Amino acid sequence: MKTTDYKVFPRHVGKWSGTLKVLDANMQQTKSYKTTQNWEQFEDKWVISNTYIDNDGTSKTNQYDVFPLGNGEVEYKTDSPKMKEVTMGAIEHGESTIYVQVVHQGTGKVLDLETMTLVSDTERVRTSQLFDREGVFKGLLVIVDSRVD
Repeated sequence: MKTTDYKVFPRHVGKWSGTLKVLDANMQQTKSYKTTQNWEQFEDKWVISNTYIDNDGTSKTNQYDVFPLGNGEVEYKTDSPKMKEVTMGAIEHGESTIYVQVVHQGTGKVLDLETMTLVSDTERVRTSQLFDREGVFKGLLVIVDSRVD
C-alpha cells in the first residue's frame, strides 16, 4: 500500500503546535504540556514525531513510523522502550477523523484509545482515553493543535 491511497492521514502532514491537558480518572487536571507534532509523508509510510515540553523547559520526543495496511488502516512502529510491550494501529473514519488504539501485548487490554479530528485544515482536536495494564480507566488527554507550517 501507498500513503497516497489514504484520505485523512495525508491531511495531518505538516507541523502542529498545541497544548496537552492531562485529566485524572475524576476529570481533574493534573498536568499541562506544550506540544509539537511533525508529520512527514513518504511513499510507503508516515513518520510522526511528538514532542512534549514541560513548564520547566524540559522536553521528551517520541517518534513513530506509520505503515499503510489498506482500507484506511495503518500500523505504528517505534523504537521507544516505553512502547515495546504494545501494538498500535489506527483507522481513518469519515473525512476528518483517525482512531488510534494501543494494546498491551501481555494482557491484551487496551491502554489508549485516541481520536484525532480535523476541525479545519489548520485546527484539530485530539483526545485519548487512558487505561492501565489491567484495563482500569486512568484518565484523559485533551490536545488542541494548530498547524504552524
